[in-house]
Amino acid sequence: MTIVVPAVLAKTQEEFTTKITNTQLRSVAPLWQIDVLDGSMFDQSSWFEISKIAEINNLPELELHFMISNPLPTIEKCKRQLPTLKRAIIHSEIGQQVGHILQRISELGLEAGIAINPETPTESIISHINEIQLLLIMGVNPGASGRPFGGEAIIKKIEEIKQRFPNLKVGVDGGVNLSNASEIVAAGTNQLCVASALWETEDPQRVYLKLANL
Repeated sequence: MTIVVPAVLAKTQEEFTTKITNTQLRSVAPLWQIDVLDGSMFDQSSWFEISKIAEINNLPELELHFMISNPLPTIEKCKRQLPTLKRAIIHSEIGQQVGHILQRISELGLEAGIAINPETPTESIISHINEIQLLLIMGVNPGASGRPFGGEAIIKKIEEIKQRFPNLKVGVDGGVNLSNASEIVAAGTNQLCVASALWETEDPQRVYLKLANL
């Protein structure tokens, strides 16, 4: 089964609130992803004030995608202030502290995930397979919504990792839309993280349900 996760990358508090409280999607999407960027890994930043997010009524279940070089202090703060937080995803590209951070995420009672950029080989995360509940394969170079999907190279990466680790939950984030989602799902994807395809349509619920029914 493949689940669809609306992804929120916001530049302002107003944009964030508008997306996370979208009634069409809130009625059908149980899990949401928030992208966290501070400019330390990629040439982009996002609005992410934890105390303000915590004030939003009836937050959905959340996973946080940390595209930052030092995510642990923020993860710990989020755990304290965001009661619906389910999973923290960090990037393999941050280096040697990956194992330590994954261990701490688990100690906090959260699911742990690793994200890998399109050019990063899956071999780089093999040593952490038993420490994660999700491998998030980036379909685009991170940092902004609306970039085109990476194509056959990403599909092959999904197929290879699922052949080696069929029970590992694999997500794809970036460039997912109605045109390519069937192929992505057929490769073995368990989770589609979707941004532009939802936010740039007048009927995001219709698009969500089409993706969910693949």
